[in-house]
Amino acid sequence: MPFPNRATLENIVLRRLQTFAGSTLLTEALDLFLRLREKSSQMRKNPATAELLDWLLTLKENAGEADHLTRELTELTISALTKTAEDQDKAKKVIDRWFATRQ
Repeated sequence: MPFPNRATLENIVLRRLQTFAGSTLLTEALDLFLRLREKSSQMRKNPATAELLDWLLTLKENAGEADHLTRELTELTISALTKTAEDQDKAKKVIDRWFATRQ
């Protein structure tokens, strides 16, 4: 079964976590999540939908008033998306590139 596309993932999130409706945090989180799933990330175990939901909850819990991803928030919560220390190191490289393109 193919992995859900961005629109389907967003629908899944909004059905389970309604607090993300219209959220910039959700838009940015989905963008970074999908980058982490790309082959170029070279992660051994790609994060799945369950990790995305867990990560979003962790983001919301740690975001305070912020409604967007910051490098600090992402680094604080990235372990919710990764399954191994090796993948965490690879994810950090993807995160660095993602933030570099946003500046």
